[in-house]
Amino acid sequence: MAIAQGSSERSISVVVDNDDATTGVRVVHQMLFNTDQVIGAVPDWRRRGWAGALLEQVKRQQEWLKKKHIDLRVCGIANSRALLTNVHGLNLENWQAEMNEAKEPFNLGRLIRLVKEYHLLNPVIVDCTSNQAVADQYADFLREGFHVVTPNKKANTSSMDYYHQLRLAASKSRRKFLYDTNVGAGLPVIENLQNLLNAGDELQRFSGILSGSLSFIFGKLDEGMSLSEATRAARELGYTEPDPRDDLSGMDVARKLLILAVKRP
Repeated sequence: MAIAQGSSERSISVVVDNDDATTGVRVVHQMLFNTDQVIGAVPDWRRRGWAGALLEQVKRQQEWLKKKHIDLRVCGIANSRALLTNVHGLNLENWQAEMNEAKEPFNLGRLIRLVKEYHLLNPVIVDCTSNQAVADQYADFLREGFHVVTPNKKANTSSMDYYHQLRLAASKSRRKFLYDTNVGAGLPVIENLQNLLNAGDELQRFSGILSGSLSFIFGKLDEGMSLSEATRAARELGYTEPDPRDDLSGMDVARKLLILAVKRP
């Protein structure tokens, strides 16, 4: 890219590669003329409770987002069987029916082509699974220009090498890897901890209930319910991991502790 300023402060010339021309014009219009910020989201909804709640929230907040000049479009929904896409935004009133009829298999390359063909400026992958194979693709998504938002803990607890790969990929691509829901669900636990550490504070100790599902199950056991019944109830309410054995074995708590511990300088 080359930039040159003319004789007037109001005249600036910019030369970019032809392949980047459409994207460049959209970025300039967005920044200078306050046009809508188009955000394309592709939720992977293999964990139906989380993804369904997310899509319902997006649908409810469309008018509020428009007032903020944010055009948030759900451009795709994927599960282990199929991928449903529409670059202009899927109809969130009947996405379940359309998903059931979708035939195209989920493919990373298809999502990358979708972004490049239509020059989406702020594509976001929202992974609503706890799937290791999906988590292993985060670095590729970031390198290809996607932001990644996820409650999936497995990317941050796989290996230190992959942990650093994710942050390097996000930094080089100027993309965001957001995972606050790994610990504390909707509470900003990770963000607040990071802010404190960045300000020079030291974490000496902390205490808390690190498993809402186990807390619920133990409460039901105190009421006389059997372990199997309590676990089933917690799963039906969406409290447990997709595989409740992760909760019962303590693995989910261990992952949360590791994510918090690695934040220490």
